[in-house]
Amino acid sequence: MTENEFKEKFLAQVKSLLDYVLESQYSDFYINKYKGLNISSKSINSYADFLRIPILTKDEILQVPLNERIFVDIDKITKYSASSGTTNTNKPLILPRTDDHLIPATEKNSYYFPFSHLGLKRGFVLLPTIRAIGKVENSPIPMFPGDPQKLSLAAKIAKELSPDAILSTPTLLTLFIAELKKVDFDLQQIRLIRLGSEFCSKQRADYFRKSFPNADVSFAYGSSEMAGLIGYRCAYIEHEAPSFFHPHKRNILEVLDEDDITPVSSGQIILTSLKLPAFPLIRYQTADYADITSNTCDCGEKYTIKVNGKRDFDVLRFSGVTLHTQVIADAIPEFDTPGVPWFQLHVFERNQGDMMINELELHLASEDINNVKGKETDIAKLVQKQLYLTATKTLEDLVDEGLFLPLKVKFIEKAPVEAKSKHIISHLE
Repeated sequence: MTENEFKEKFLAQVKSLLDYVLESQYSDFYINKYKGLNISSKSINSYADFLRIPILTKDEILQVPLNERIFVDIDKITKYSASSGTTNTNKPLILPRTDDHLIPATEKNSYYFPFSHLGLKRGFVLLPTIRAIGKVENSPIPMFPGDPQKLSLAAKIAKELSPDAILSTPTLLTLFIAELKKVDFDLQQIRLIRLGSEFCSKQRADYFRKSFPNADVSFAYGSSEMAGLIGYRCAYIEHEAPSFFHPHKRNILEVLDEDDITPVSSGQIILTSLKLPAFPLIRYQTADYADITSNTCDCGEKYTIKVNGKRDFDVLRFSGVTLHTQVIADAIPEFDTPGVPWFQLHVFERNQGDMMINELELHLASEDINNVKGKETDIAKLVQKQLYLTATKTLEDLVDEGLFLPLKVKFIEKAPVEAKSKHIISHLE
């Protein structure tokens, strides 16, 4: 973002936002956070000034009781959103919401726009924080929220409801497909698959398109903290890899270096919400990594982000290399056995004499475990040649240099039942 862009698009909104949170009669959360730092609407007059505002983390919010971080009259709260547990704790982050953030389903960058223009009748929802008694807000069609902890029952209910749309995460949908097949659900009746909440590889997106041949498989980029308002896909990038999005205009999106200080083209996403009055998030650390480019899209939007995934789930930096979920997926060959596009890469550090050397172990899911036994070594050799750990070096290059041990491959019969896939597991201390 340039200085002129910040001043023209966001400066006035940032000043208004700071006045709002620093003069609130309901919460002194930001008053306490900014105490002694000279942060106010009068002191922020440029993008450089904006970068002085300290980063907000999820753990900081969790340290304050919910009733002390509500910036509106309690009677205006219409719902609460809940995220999954943080990296360091299993405690979910619960945030208050009003209806101010909702976008009409007829707007192209609305989460529900595909439902409107495809003329759908009813939908089925499988998301981590929604249960059967939950409410799906702002949808233009009736939606049934299923229980992601009871996928077998959810499949039976879907069979009776006969939906033509499904909202879910890539991980839950992968597991749900197997349950739908068990009850003879007609996958061809689905006309829209709407996915979000986690990184989705190109390979898994192709798997969904093959499984639902008549469905428009679309992707959203959001989070419960940001009320789903992070990125959208215009018609010109809708058929690109599922990781490409335009930044939503209701936020200020920054991509900063590892220390959350310097704007860069590839780094961690920091977001400021401009339309969440119940609890505004100002320079919030998302734990998502992305690349940002400034080549103007045919739709007129200048910036495009390529989401690389979440820290400790899809991105791991160690020993001078970086592991990305998509890079791992690109290195895994298709083999002639029934299976689902699920994998986990485990990272170890082994003691080799007087040296510590990294070792990678790739776990793959196969529905026909007997037919894949004995193929582990051949697949390991192929993946090792194709897995890039730097821009120019594969795992095999680093094995030849004595920096890594050879790759190991292990087949498992079923992918674990979980709401989101943790594709990279670090066992490093």
